[in-house]
Amino acid sequence: MSLSKPLDLLLDVYDEEFGLRFTNFSIKPVHVANGLARALTERSYRTEPLAHTLRRWVTNQKLGVDEERFPNTAILEKYGDAFEARRGSKPDEQQLNRLRALAKDALGADDAVFAQADQSSFTLSNERFVTRDPSDVRAGLFLARLLRAEPVDRADAADLFLESLQSETDPWTTLALPLLDLTEVREETIDGEAGQRAAKADHLFEAGETVERVA
Repeated sequence: MSLSKPLDLLLDVYDEEFGLRFTNFSIKPVHVANGLARALTERSYRTEPLAHTLRRWVTNQKLGVDEERFPNTAILEKYGDAFEARRGSKPDEQQLNRLRALAKDALGADDAVFAQADQSSFTLSNERFVTRDPSDVRAGLFLARLLRAEPVDRADAADLFLESLQSETDPWTTLALPLLDLTEVREETIDGEAGQRAAKADHLFEAGETVERVA
């Protein structure tokens, strides 16, 4: 790699010293939170029911217009178990429209929810919101390793974070719970390129390493 440009040098330092690379300049807080939760829980979820319910409209890049990819009829056909009509045999159309709009604003606050669930990051309040979204570029993994490294007192923050992800009484989880009940859990491991790059930062998490560098 040519290091003639300051950006090339910065990327090389991140790649070789920290095991991650910030090539995505659109990283949002929800991306980092999602990556951190995924690394600490070692799990992610298939969240298509939630992503499709929130992402009703999808932009057609060629035409430059929004298309209704997931209309109410499709949502009720695929995920009807998550909805219950107050009266009659099916949910009221206008009420469902308002519910989906409210849910998108509340659960997709950083506008990071897309038709592809594994490229989406939701407002994080429960571990079942966690996806495989790679948009944090391994920043979440780095933070997870930092919290679990010496000194052990720092691990309390990780444990508190994990404990908070088990709660289902907060308003965000309560709103999404019927759709979260339709998600499927997956185990997550660090391997391949991600594992190789993460290994480059092993020296940063060894006991005493930080003290030695400061000294």
